[in-house]
Amino acid sequence: MKFPNFIMLLALLFFAIVINVQAANSLTIKKDYPVSKLSDRIYVIYGPVGGPTKANQGFRNNAIFVETKAGVVVIDPGTSVYVGNMILKKIKTITNKPVVAVFNSHIHGDHWLGNQAFKQANPKVNIYAQANMIKQAKEGEGILWIKRFNAATDNAVVGTKPVIPNKTVKDGDVIKVGELSFRIHHTGSAHTDNDIMIEVLEEKAILTGDIIRVGLVGVANASFKGNIKAIDRALKTKAKLFIPGHGKANDNRIAKDYRKFMSTLRNTVAKHYESGLSDFEIKPKVVKALTKYKNWAQFKENIGRLVSLTYLEIEAEAF
Repeated sequence: MKFPNFIMLLALLFFAIVINVQAANSLTIKKDYPVSKLSDRIYVIYGPVGGPTKANQGFRNNAIFVETKAGVVVIDPGTSVYVGNMILKKIKTITNKPVVAVFNSHIHGDHWLGNQAFKQANPKVNIYAQANMIKQAKEGEGILWIKRFNAATDNAVVGTKPVIPNKTVKDGDVIKVGELSFRIHHTGSAHTDNDIMIEVLEEKAILTGDIIRVGLVGVANASFKGNIKAIDRALKTKAKLFIPGHGKANDNRIAKDYRKFMSTLRNTVAKHYESGLSDFEIKPKVVKALTKYKNWAQFKENIGRLVSLTYLEIEAEAF
């Protein structure tokens, strides 16, 4: 009787492996997202501009990679282990060099939960982030983002596990990888309290994370005033190429445009706050002032909350 039981156990194990492999294959990123070359050594895979959906399987950010003589550096490896694996495959179409470093621009899960794929590919890879991001990741923020993404994508990120960065960076740090220098900019609370922008000095490029976005109105801002300050820092660099967290890269015009969006929002709310209007009463005035941006993704869904958050920030400053 023991022999048949052993055969049964092997059969069950085999079927479990097959089912797990099939499940993993069903979650691989189905759409073929192209690689765009932005400079001699910088490439981007543009994620769809909008929220996480079943159709995009949660992939929505700009995944950037930089080729150096020492290996590849990845910035913001995406929403899931499946997005991370897709990025790895795309990198191999450009170079056979290994990924030796990863940067996470901030705590929002669409920008870092792909860490898992890169740690699996190279257990020794260094993953860099600001201290507050690492603290929040250790406190379980990644688990919350995985739940949100699964709810929005019909479980397209199942199997993803948060891999916490192992290297802390601060404002002014310069990380050398091969022949390239990656300068860190952290100006305090902006889109979050843990944003970093990564300036690639030799390429005259700055990767801004969600401090700058193009064509997308989001709501997760820690400080509107701080976001403007961070954009001003980016504009003071020698960068000629600006790569946002969402939307197409360009020169400093995209930074100036997003600054205009932020300053118009803040100034309009401040003006009518001083007149004694409530945030509900201010909303239509902000919508009118931001007419230029009305066709940006998620404008209608998020503008009310943006007004309320700006109102609260200005109110807090008054006390």
